[in-house]
Amino acid sequence: MKSLNLKRIASLAMIWSVLITGSAAQLQDTTRYTGPIIDMHLHAGPGSAESKYYTVQENESPDEARFRTLRDDMQRNNVVLGVVGGPVEFTVKYAAAAPDKFIAGLSFPCTEGLSPNLYRCFASGADWPDPDWLRGEIEAGHVGAFGELVNVYSGISPTDPRMEPFYALASEYELPVAVHAERGPPPMARVEGCCPNFNDDYGNPALYRSALERHPTLRLYLMHIINPEFVDAAIALMDEYPNVYVDTSPMSVVPRPFVHTALRRMVEAGHADRIMFGSDFLGAIGESIGVIEAASFLTKKQKRAIYYNNAARFLELSEREIARHHNRGIDKRKTEN
Repeated sequence: MKSLNLKRIASLAMIWSVLITGSAAQLQDTTRYTGPIIDMHLHAGPGSAESKYYTVQENESPDEARFRTLRDDMQRNNVVLGVVGGPVEFTVKYAAAAPDKFIAGLSFPCTEGLSPNLYRCFASGADWPDPDWLRGEIEAGHVGAFGELVNVYSGISPTDPRMEPFYALASEYELPVAVHAERGPPPMARVEGCCPNFNDDYGNPALYRSALERHPTLRLYLMHIINPEFVDAAIALMDEYPNVYVDTSPMSVVPRPFVHTALRRMVEAGHADRIMFGSDFLGAIGESIGVIEAASFLTKKQKRAIYYNNAARFLELSEREIARHHNRGIDKRKTEN
């Protein structure tokens, strides 16, 4: 009898050991990611004293308040690097103020000198950057990306010959090119007075095929890849060009099932290594993280790739930069490697 009890105790101990180990593994699998994040879709622009996103503090300008709000949101969510687009006057200022945090892009083509948010695109009032000036800005290290390219808003096709000098320049300097690859936003979601030439057909990723054929090493990333028809077009480009990546912004305003369907479709197509994190809207980083965390079909490795690894590869970050980002995360939030 005593022998039987010992066997029973040993058996129960083994069962509990398995249950505890399994529970710990399950808990680990559902733990929220706390490592470093690269946000490939941030925006710069003039601040406003009446903004709903921040309050201008004493001895602070509206422009400074907007910049502070973005920096604080990045720090809160361990975003260690971001590609920031918008009027070049502001993107360059952001990158100059925090060169280890921002890569400055520039948005074009514009409409009557204005961006979709009705900010002045260039000091000259032009719709396009001057190629010689832009080359100088690139060589000086002021501009590190093109984008967000807003052809949909300006009603200028990505195949328009006026785009070619910029594709060539980006290819020559191996700069990332971020493009608005979505039919929206709908009229009610646009800034009043924006975009009289808006053409939603120009969001089709397939329109960039000719540029890729001429410049096969062009580092292109497609923003807003959620629309089912454009998901398929993006997958077709990724199937053929290993230097084409995507982001799935704006995750904070699109119903999660739509975002998850797009993510799952690209993962099942074999492109989990080409999806990059992008928040798009000011104050949307945390909510966007929540959308990725809620995607139960993604493994921890795939989530980690979306948050950081894929963008680090796309941006060709050095080993030193990658180590610095992870050391910073470990110091501040005890993140995983």
